[in-house]
Amino acid sequence: MEKAAGDVVIRQADEGDNFYVVESGTCNCYMGSCDDSGLLNVCESGDCFGELALMYNAPRAATVVAATDVSLWALDRPSFTILVMQAALDRRKQNEEFLQYVPVLATLSKYDHGMLADAVTPVTYEDGEPVLKQGDAAEDFFIVQEGEVVVSAVADGAETPAELARLGRGDYFGCVPNPSPLVGCA
Repeated sequence: MEKAAGDVVIRQADEGDNFYVVESGTCNCYMGSCDDSGLLNVCESGDCFGELALMYNAPRAATVVAATDVSLWALDRPSFTILVMQAALDRRKQNEEFLQYVPVLATLSKYDHGMLADAVTPVTYEDGEPVLKQGDAAEDFFIVQEGEVVVSAVADGAETPAELARLGRGDYFGCVPNPSPLVGCA
């Protein structure tokens, strides 16, 4: 779909019909006023918009105007819904397959694994980036999906941390039901 600079692509409060991906050009997203005071976001090639109204069956949350001549891909509501549902099912299946190999979760029922698969959120850390720091309250439960986590601690009187363990795929740390010196609620 092609729009000329200044054309309204979607209007705030209208019913959602399509999800859009910008192929080329630029679109401005506004809430309320369509001037600098209402500018929320600028969408460029590869960016997308319009999903909220489709996902939540709600009116459009913003107005999107072509800032330049723009080429867009439009995906209608039924196709968008099918893709989102399929992606969620694929993610759940992938999570379930991984979680069944985590020893601490072995006693959970298939139903519980499914519920957990829906609830987990992937988090990625860069090499050397701390996940938890000594002394922090452990409020989350982490399961290593890929890569390696180094567990270290600074002993009383020491200046540098000593490596205590290396955790890999399926290992866990953070807040767990049966804390141990290495993995547990801090």
